[in-house]
Amino acid sequence: MICFEVWVNGEKVCLAGVGEGVGDTNVLAAHVTRVGKQGRQPMKPDLHVGGLVNKDHVRWTEKQKSAVMSTTFRQVGHFIVSSLPTK
Repeated sequence: MICFEVWVNGEKVCLAGVGEGVGDTNVLAAHVTRVGKQGRQPMKPDLHVGGLVNKDHVRWTEKQKSAVMSTTFRQVGHFIVSSLPTK
């Protein structure tokens, strides 16, 4: 399986991964978004790591972080296992 290793502020958050079998419908996504109106409220980033496994939604982490955040996403090679999704 292909995995994303996700780090926030130097701390490993998860190793998310989905299989690559023939006929499987799998999606792996990791993204950071910032939402807010400038000047009205602080814009804080949200981190989401999740995807689809055979049409079922899975999630490894979803959290709002402070305004200053260092995030590293790294695609890593073929693994046999990953962290279990939280949902």
